Amino acid sequence: MKARWLDQVLWLEGRATKERDRHNSLRLLTIIGGVIVPAMVGFKSPNLRSRKLSDGQRLG
Repeated sequence: MKARWLDQVLWLEGRATKERDRHNSLRLLTIIGGVIVPAMVGFKSPNLRSRKLSDGQRLG
């Protein structure tokens, strides 16, 4: 009985470690995405287009 209990505790510990690592990976991905997406939107800023139009340049 004690051996089975120990086996279950070890299995749960391994599973918890795996899930913790997965959670941290997803958190990192979320943080990186939260930085990259606004930066990409900033590159395609409408202010750039209005500046070109005011200079008399054609878009295209």
